[in-house]
Amino acid sequence: MMKSLLFLATAFFSCVFFCACSKPAPEPPRVRTELILEIFDSLQRKDYKNALAKIERLKELDPTNVFLSEFEHIERANIRIQEAEQALLRNNRKQAEEAIQDAIRVIGPLPPLLTAANEIAALAELEVLAEQIAAPTTSASLEKNLKEFNRKITRFKTNATFREFTRKRIPVVKKLREREDKITLNDLTIDMRLSGEKEKSLWNTMESQKRIEQK
Repeated sequence: MMKSLLFLATAFFSCVFFCACSKPAPEPPRVRTELILEIFDSLQRKDYKNALAKIERLKELDPTNVFLSEFEHIERANIRIQEAEQALLRNNRKQAEEAIQDAIRVIGPLPPLLTAANEIAALAELEVLAEQIAAPTTSASLEKNLKEFNRKITRFKTNATFREFTRKRIPVVKKLREREDKITLNDLTIDMRLSGEKEKSLWNTMESQKRIEQK
């Protein structure tokens, strides 16, 4: 989720660095340089909260720098995306969704945030399909849901867990179909017996009626 925002952050920060170096600073340039280096170090460690704190400190030194404001938005988005990823690792999709939607509401519809929101929505659809696959009603519905599940996971190519989930359930389609065939055969056998008994009863009734009329 974060690659695009990190790229934007680096681009914005390069602008911040060069613009800052061209202006007279109210504090020694060493302070700016140290803050910039600390921010880059925090980004490398994906410590976005610490990076945001350093950015806010840098904004105090240069409150009119528009690049810093944009960079601050990006880091706030990074924090929310990181929170969403951590929530997903805990299998808490709802919390991940809330983190991204809150970021979109506060920061705005940045493309990486919208991408993250779409991915979470796709995960929600997969959850519904997974529940239906885990408790299938017919072989036809299971086969259909497996195909739909495999189609939807193409956007998550790095996640082998999804494919393993469907792979283990492919044999279930065959078992369900065999069970359905047995049920159909049993039903047909019962129908044939009932039909034979009905015809025999009808035949006996007709024979009785014939004898009565012959008297």
